[in-house]
Amino acid sequence: MNTDEAEREFVEFVQGNLTNLYAVAFRVCGNRHLAEDLLQESLAKMWKGWPSKRNQEGAPLKGWAYRIIQNAATDLHRKKTSRLTGKNKTPVSEIPWDDERGGQIPGSSETSEEAIFRDTARDLWAAVATLDPVQQTLIHLLYVEQLSLNAACRVAGLKWTTASRYHVDALALLREIIGDDE
Repeated sequence: MNTDEAEREFVEFVQGNLTNLYAVAFRVCGNRHLAEDLLQESLAKMWKGWPSKRNQEGAPLKGWAYRIIQNAATDLHRKKTSRLTGKNKTPVSEIPWDDERGGQIPGSSETSEEAIFRDTARDLWAAVATLDPVQQTLIHLLYVEQLSLNAACRVAGLKWTTASRYHVDALALLREIIGDDE
């Protein structure tokens, strides 16, 4: 296959999945501008690997793309940690991110229910961020993209039993972190 065809396929993949790819980037960093930079960097990495990845039979391209975004976020965390401490001693969970999810848009008024919902969502995604990258991907596929477990398995490139185990373990960990009051 020639370069023009590979480029066309890549552009089609990105255009068809841009919203979901951006959602993953935003979910892992919580900042609109940082998510845009993270996505741009990830798309450049995806393009480099596109010729070999697209030629693999049944290659789960969305799962591969999500993994690249998560790895880029991890690299960014490490760089930020190194700058903050001079060494890699601070755990990722303790690094302060410029979190826009909890901030209010200037000029808007928030009811108490909206504020509670925002706080709960922020706490939930903070808990999801502590999970294994495979568990994070499954949670995103199942609850954000609302795929079935079978479809999520195909996207993530996992066997059904493995995905099911990761899903059950992820939910148990989230219940421990957040609490199961309800």
